[in-house]
Amino acid sequence: MAVINEDNELERFDVMVINAPARFCLAICVTLPKLMVGVALLYGGCRWFVATESWESLILNALALEFVIGIDELVFEAF
Repeated sequence: MAVINEDNELERFDVMVINAPARFCLAICVTLPKLMVGVALLYGGCRWFVATESWESLILNALALEFVIGIDELVFEAF
C-alpha cells in the first residue's frame, strides 16, 4: 500500500503479498552474502587472534574486530 503525503511525495510503500519463488530468491540473496561475510570474519578474526603475541595486542585486536563487525549496524542506524 502506498502512502502519499501533502507534497505529493511517496512516504511509505508496503508489500502485502509476495509469491513463493520471489520470497525464496530474496531469502537466498540476503542470507547467503551475510553468511559468507560472517564466515570470512570468523576465519580471519580467529587467525588474527591466534597470531597475537601479547595481551595488550589481543585486547586491541578484539576491539578492532568488534568495530569491523558492528560498522554495518552503525551505518544502518545513521541512515
